Amino acid sequence: MKGVIVMRSIKRTISLTACVGQRLNPVTGQFIEVCEVLEGIYTREQAQAHLRRTMHDDTVVVSAVEPDTHVYVLSGSDFMKYAVEQ
Repeated sequence: MKGVIVMRSIKRTISLTACVGQRLNPVTGQFIEVCEVLEGIYTREQAQAHLRRTMHDDTVVVSAVEPDTHVYVLSGSDFMKYAVEQ
């Protein structure tokens, strides 16, 4: 098999968490809906802490999270066809 390149497939698992909640508008005092998608799996409490930290807003309250995980597979030849060298 001299000169033959055998490529395996490339498999990746992607996990995201959709978050829904509210935060307080500091000017009007009204609630504003918050809908964010976070990379990774978060509980409601973890998502709330993360969003408060990244949005610099302690009024963020997450009411629901929906974690989702998908597995993606790409053949080695397709990977080489679509990949961009850095």
